[in-house]
Amino acid sequence: MAKIDNAALKKGGFMAQKQKGFYSLRLHITAGHLDSRQLIGVSKVADTFGHGYIHLTSRQAIEIPFINVEDADAVKAMLAEYGVEPGCCGARVRTVTGCQNNCLKAEENDLGIKGGRKVQWKPDACIHCGICSKVCKPGAITDDGKRIVVDYTKCVSCGKCSQKCPVASWNYQTVYNLTFGGLFGNHITKGRKLLPPVESDEQLLAVADATIQWYDDHAVAGDRFKFCLDREGWESFVPVVRKAYDEAAPEGCPKADSVEVEPAAPAAQ
Repeated sequence: MAKIDNAALKKGGFMAQKQKGFYSLRLHITAGHLDSRQLIGVSKVADTFGHGYIHLTSRQAIEIPFINVEDADAVKAMLAEYGVEPGCCGARVRTVTGCQNNCLKAEENDLGIKGGRKVQWKPDACIHCGICSKVCKPGAITDDGKRIVVDYTKCVSCGKCSQKCPVASWNYQTVYNLTFGGLFGNHITKGRKLLPPVESDEQLLAVADATIQWYDDHAVAGDRFKFCLDREGWESFVPVVRKAYDEAAPEGCPKADSVEVEPAAPAAQ
């Protein structure tokens, strides 16, 4: 029997299971979107070549476990009939997820993207009911009965003040809060905040492109983004993403250097 190249199989989405001889196939799915015909194809592969069930991942993807390596080509052919591709494993960009409630722990990813709201108080509409200051867990809002003050150094852009206000006394703009260099697994590291909230899709894509390009320029084989940053130095990376942020900033957006770079936290075991 020919020797099995697990590294090559993993690049194609086939990950060796603990159960000897079986592989779990990860599928290439963009942001959790599949049409009904593609789902039929996934189900058919699971029934024909697996044990009849699938696994839904936290990144909105699908894995089909208990695939025999001898069936790999037949599995890929059947998936292709239904417009489904294997992949999304190994050294590549993972599916993007974003959530203002941080369900997927954005800070533990290479580039964490977390949705939020940039708020601004409307004094003429406010009735000083006190709800906004009560729901603000970071304590960024103070209300003396006459005026509300927001400490934006404490604000995490969760938007709860604007969501809970009974009289719509808050204007808000949707934003993206970014962190860089997070890591999960055996060595957990919280990503660092380097930029103010990103205020447009174009600005987000500019920062993401700059991040991936820097990594591509400096990484060595097997590098995680965090390890690359530690080896090359954060001082090499920070100016790159700050430049991308400023160049794509909409009018009135704060400058990148208006935010202090969060200090690096020690990795936890």
